Amino acid sequence: MTVALGGLLVFAGLLLNSSFEICNVKTETGKDGTTVTKTCDGPTATDASVIAVALLFVLLLAPDMSEVGVFGVSLKRRLEAAEKKASDSEAKSDRLESQLQMQNLRVDTLAQNVAAANAQATNNVYLYSSDDIKKIDSELPNKVEAFTRGNIPEPPVIQWTPIDGERPSEDEQSYASLAMRIIENWEILAASLDLPPYPRVSRSDLPKIKLTANQAEQFRFLFEEELQIVRAARNNVAHAKAVSIDDLRSAVDISEQLLTTLTTSPDLEPGEE
Repeated sequence: MTVALGGLLVFAGLLLNSSFEICNVKTETGKDGTTVTKTCDGPTATDASVIAVALLFVLLLAPDMSEVGVFGVSLKRRLEAAEKKASDSEAKSDRLESQLQMQNLRVDTLAQNVAAANAQATNNVYLYSSDDIKKIDSELPNKVEAFTRGNIPEPPVIQWTPIDGERPSEDEQSYASLAMRIIENWEILAASLDLPPYPRVSRSDLPKIKLTANQAEQFRFLFEEELQIVRAARNNVAHAKAVSIDDLRSAVDISEQLLTTLTTSPDLEPGEE
C-alpha cells in the first residue's frame, strides 16, 4: 500500500507541474514536401494512459481498500467491531444459560428437600394399630437381650438416664409430659443414629450417643420397627395430630428401652461429644 500511495503522489506531482504531457504527432504530405505536426497537451481523464495508470493504482490498492474509510471509520474496523459485538453477545448468552441451569438445579434440589420433609412429616403412628404397637413393645426385650449378648458390636456411648433418674409414675405421665419425652427421646436417637432428615441440628442440652457408622447401621437394622413407631409418634405430637394416650405411652416406653439398651450394654464405655 505504501508503494502504491507513493506512486500516486509522484503521478499527481507530475500532473500539477505540467511535467507530464500527452502528445499527438501527425504527419502530412504537401506539395512542398513532408510536414510533421506535433500537438502536446496535459492529460485528461479520458486519456488511455491516465486510465491505465489509474487501473494500476486500483489493483495495487485493492488488498488494502478495506482499511480506507471516511473520517477514520474503515470497512475493516466496522467489520471487526461487529464481530466483537457478536462474540460478546454469544458469551453473554452462554453465561445466562449457565445461570439458568444452576437456578433450575437449585429449584429441583429445594423441591426434593420439601418433598422429603413432607414425607417425614406425614409419617404417623397410624401406620401401626394399637395391637401392633403392643406386640412390638412386648417383643422388644428379646431384641434387647440379643443385642446385649454381643451378637452385634456395641458402640461407645455417653451416660444417659431418664428424667429425675427414674421412670415417672403413671399419675405423672400426663399427655403433655409424654409428648415432651417422646420428642426428646427421638431427638437423642435421631442424632445418635444419624436418622433423616439431613442435615440435623442437635439440641445442645440433650446428650448424643457416640457410635461408629457401622454400629449405627446395625442398630437401625435390628430395631427398625421400633424406631419407626417412635418417629411416627414424635411426628404426630410435633404436628398436633391426634394420638391416644395409650399409644403415646407405649411409644415412649419403646423409645426409653432403646436408649437404655444403648447405654447399659456390658461392653460400652461412657464418653462425651
